[in-house]
Amino acid sequence: IEAIRRLYFHPIAHIPGPRLAALTWWYEFYFDAIQPGQYVFKIQKLHRQYGPIIRVTPDEIHINDVGFLDTVYAPATARRDKYDYQLRSLRIPGGVGTTADYHLHKLRRESLTHFFSKKNILYLEGLITDKVEQLKQLTATHAHNITTKTNKTQQRVRNELLTLTHTKASAHTAAKPAGPTGKESVFDSVRDNANLPDTEGTLLALAGAESPA
Repeated sequence: IEAIRRLYFHPIAHIPGPRLAALTWWYEFYFDAIQPGQYVFKIQKLHRQYGPIIRVTPDEIHINDVGFLDTVYAPATARRDKYDYQLRSLRIPGGVGTTADYHLHKLRRESLTHFFSKKNILYLEGLITDKVEQLKQLTATHAHNITTKTNKTQQRVRNELLTLTHTKASAHTAAKPAGPTGKESVFDSVRDNANLPDTEGTLLALAGAESPA
């Protein structure tokens, strides 16, 4: 049934290309794995045979036409959802970078915007520099046994960062508002934001980066 759907009722069933490529990903696998790295050259031959727009897998098309550049590489205002199956490899279910829906991804990403402002990066720069220096010292101490010590060292630094950031955020909140909104610290606003998945706000705040989106 799935084979019939892919060949005749799939949204891109009308796109020309090899029947086998439309039917299964094994076609791509053969030229990429069995004939290692050859699919890109095979696609060039398929374009000469089928035209500028071809179907190269059951769910993908390949375009060789400069007239489609503005359509394919759409501006940031274009609203497009991501493909769920392409995000599964990141293994962060419900994360910002693994959110397929455009509107939900936008909502979660905007929740982190203030944290990455120049003001707040400078605010935490001293703390991060101190922890990096501590990590360097620990690495030098255990240089001859680095394989067994690295994981413990990273966990120790993460735990201390979490504790110090909580303490620092609480102290500033008690003294005066430190966040960009003038209401609360950026750390707390990110950590407690209802638009973010559980714990991800804290992890991203500590890491200083989010997963690719």
